[in-house]
Amino acid sequence: AAWLLFTDADVIFAPDYFERLAAYHSYDALYGLKLSTGEFKRYYHLIGWGQGVSHALGLPAVSGSNFLVKAGAFFASGGFDLELACNEDSELGWRLKRRGFRVGFAPELIVYARDHRRLRQGMARKTLHSLVRCTLLYFNMMPAAGRSRDWGYWAASSP
Repeated sequence: AAWLLFTDADVIFAPDYFERLAAYHSYDALYGLKLSTGEFKRYYHLIGWGQGVSHALGLPAVSGSNFLVKAGAFFASGGFDLELACNEDSELGWRLKRRGFRVGFAPELIVYARDHRRLRQGMARKTLHSLVRCTLLYFNMMPAAGRSRDWGYWAASSP
């Protein structure tokens, strides 16, 4: 089955990324770590730790920076919610799991961030933004008007 890979233009894949992917053929969707070789190493490490804890509790913590979905599962689930301005990757991960697809956390599949503009604007701001939006989406409490707005997440930031 063909994998669809969703990532960011500013990441670098670990040299063994695609070789390691072969070990996960029994999953319908996978998400891995996003780390940094430069700034904010500790931040990314803590986020990765949180992903592992969340996954162990049965709640996929998908990041669009490092998300793979088998094509059949992607289309059977309806794909991304196009009404969402952001966090569409997290929402798809939860929907896949709720529909019985096998969603795996693969910490060996690593990408490295190179663009840290949003973190430079404030780590707490970025983290709080994700936590609040994801909580509202997960519990289906997001107001309709809030789904199509990014709450300033994509506001212009200098490189």
